[in-house]
Amino acid sequence: MQNPSQKPRVLRAARIGAAQPQADTAADQAADEAYREAFGEEFDAELLDQLFEELEGEDMPDDELRALRSLNEGTEPPADKTPPRCDQMLAWYMVDAALQKINHTLQPGFHILLVQHESWVPVVEAVLKTAYIYGPHGSFTAMRASRRSRPVIQLLGTRAPLELVRPPAGKSTAGTPNTPSTPGTPPAPALEDTTCACLATGKAACLVTAALDQVPDDLHALADRILAVPPPSRRLLAKMLKELAPPARRLPFGGYDYARLTPTMLRLAYRPAIEAPAYLRGLQRMLPTPASTTPANPERRPLPLAELHGVDAAKQWAASLKADLNDYRQGRLPWAEVPSSALLSGPPGTAKTTLARAIAADCALAFVGTSYADWQSAGHGHLGDVMRSMRAAFHAARAQAPALLFIDELDSVGARGHGAGQRDDWWRSIINGVLEELDGRADNTGVVVMAASNHPEMIDPALLRAGRMERHIVLPLPDANALAAIFRDQLRPVGALEGFNLEQLGQLCLGMSGADIVRLCTEARRRARQQRRPVEQQDLLHAIAGDASPRSTSDEWRIAVHEAGHGVMVLLSPVLELAHLSIVRQGERQGNAVFKLRGETATPAALQAYIVALLAGRAAEELLLGEVSSGAGGASDSDLGYATRLAADAELTLGLGEQRLVWFDLSPPARLSTLLAQRPDIERQVNARLAQAYREASATLAKFKPELERMARRLLECRSLSKREALACMQGNPLDPADRLTAASFGSVQSQAIH
Repeated sequence: MQNPSQKPRVLRAARIGAAQPQADTAADQAADEAYREAFGEEFDAELLDQLFEELEGEDMPDDELRALRSLNEGTEPPADKTPPRCDQMLAWYMVDAALQKINHTLQPGFHILLVQHESWVPVVEAVLKTAYIYGPHGSFTAMRASRRSRPVIQLLGTRAPLELVRPPAGKSTAGTPNTPSTPGTPPAPALEDTTCACLATGKAACLVTAALDQVPDDLHALADRILAVPPPSRRLLAKMLKELAPPARRLPFGGYDYARLTPTMLRLAYRPAIEAPAYLRGLQRMLPTPASTTPANPERRPLPLAELHGVDAAKQWAASLKADLNDYRQGRLPWAEVPSSALLSGPPGTAKTTLARAIAADCALAFVGTSYADWQSAGHGHLGDVMRSMRAAFHAARAQAPALLFIDELDSVGARGHGAGQRDDWWRSIINGVLEELDGRADNTGVVVMAASNHPEMIDPALLRAGRMERHIVLPLPDANALAAIFRDQLRPVGALEGFNLEQLGQLCLGMSGADIVRLCTEARRRARQQRRPVEQQDLLHAIAGDASPRSTSDEWRIAVHEAGHGVMVLLSPVLELAHLSIVRQGERQGNAVFKLRGETATPAALQAYIVALLAGRAAEELLLGEVSSGAGGASDSDLGYATRLAADAELTLGLGEQRLVWFDLSPPARLSTLLAQRPDIERQVNARLAQAYREASATLAKFKPELERMARRLLECRSLSKREALACMQGNPLDPADRLTAASFGSVQSQAIH
């Protein structure tokens, strides 16, 4: 007969039943068939004896060996009369929940089991091997029962034998000595050495730990699988109580945080012949009462997805995700078919983090938030600390699966190849680590990964390819209707909405973000509270005007002329589309005009029309006021800055120059300034394109000078104009009475600020 050690590793697992081992049941026949498939021969007792010896060599718990031998020898082991270990009983179900994710099957290799607290490490170690073998078909107390109800051991198939690896006594998981070694005693083998010995024999080496950052870096990188053992919960505790003392009625679990249970608490609450309600009351007395726990901050509660406005694309994706998650939970859809990753991008204040929280709540997912700043602040900020913190965030999401892992400011991670020397090596290591986690270095089943960025163009392309962050959802600034809806949600808690013209407020705040509206409402409530009265529209108008130094009448008129120049030129162009005009101050920006190309592709004519519209504000000042100001220049996002960039792109990157087919890399933005300073020929071509656009803007506005002046006066009166209102102004239509009321109200606020 062949030696079993040379055959596939076959272990025994438990099947609950009262049938005698000799009964010729269908299950027994199936087991014999599985045995013949694995070994190619009939099952006999001699081979089972050899299997016993092999299991004894693997340090299998004595109760399992006694049960196996009793079935082979026909004798019944003495019943276990020791008191039940309630902590091990609960740990059984905790470990079983973790092993269910892998169908209780481990391949040869190194595996890490992550527990919530250090106190659970020895308890999980005590039940791990038993739960691995008997978990799917047995229970913790099955081996303590009488012979007739003891599990019938059957052959299930090939699984790698499990071997626990532990750090040497007196050392932490990372191998750092905690206590001095006894003189004269040989040093215990390091954790790495015992792991290597297990791997060399084809076993599944398992390390139980409560801190991944304490695992040696080599072993952490080597891990074939990282399993998160869930903490104690109401569901797992109910299973344990059903086995310990089946309750006769529903148990009053209440709102206690059972994740705080420790093995010591579980043992202290036990009494002989105790009933489940009494045992549960004992545990609850040792836990903080629900009333004494820190109440949740209502400001941190996720907003309902329905209360987020102007994010229709994200809502559609969330609805699809929710439907697929429901199918996945009911077993109708594999996880590979679930859209489990997305990137949110947009200007600051467009509710990227709030949206991610709302999606997690709407889809019943645990929310785990992280960022590069969190990783950098871990430990001493060394690369090893950053990598461990990054991996710990992914492991935390896996431990709470189904969960949503949200990585904020993903562009902070940088991109490979954009630095030099050690700086590039740093980012390369971090990005490679993120790629490993996204690609399933550990099992990501049940984890939805979302990221946010204000600058998606700065993200490493490898993070955005298919299978990672392939879904890119752009969050634009809200339009007037969305802003009005945000005002409605913010003002509803303070009372009735009568007296508020939300549509007008939305128009006045065009160009602002949802976060800006929340700030304005907060300031309005504060002003009303100080005056001991309800919030009024005047408070919101005062908040919009701000406390900055008031602008003079001449400055107000110049700004209105400037923005009207943009508006007239855009409305006259067939390739451009106007969103809105505004002279409402927003930080350092005195006013703005928002417009875009109608098509997706930029032709030479369309690009030139865009540059003409950008320079039309300066041309309007020169036409109506006789001189220009600095309003068109300044920062890189000013009219002149943006126009210069587009003119250079036309010549150097878009292939729209007359004779230039060479492509230049103009990133980062400062490279353009350097190139123009070093290449006078390119500077002359860019300046010629800009000069031609400015002449065209001046000539066109001169033909429509009455319309330009009318729109400037209308803008000065109303503070902001939508596309519809600007078009009506161009056609000479009168001002709507409701808009005239808004302008008057806002003007009174300005006059109060001046006086």
